[in-house]
Amino acid sequence: MSYAFAGDCEATFANADEAIRLSPRDQLLIIWHLCKGWAALLSERYQEAVELATEAAGANPEVPDIYVCWQRPMAASAMPLSVQHWTNSCGACRA
Repeated sequence: MSYAFAGDCEATFANADEAIRLSPRDQLLIIWHLCKGWAALLSERYQEAVELATEAAGANPEVPDIYVCWQRPMAASAMPLSVQHWTNSCGACRA
């Protein structure tokens, strides 16, 4: 997680991918997807952050940090309208 909050995408991705590979059905799989999303967000890789947040939501849509990785890039107008529409129309995003 430290790599993620430092914005070191490559180290975060390598470590998270290894954790996912070792335990693909882990109850806390969301953590690794979310770490990747945060690293991408902090590295200003907004499109990738949205994609990774979408993977995290697939693991557990109840974790609120997912929506930061979705909404923050859109607030900066970095996302195309189609992505904004999808997340705004998503039932979990309206909570």
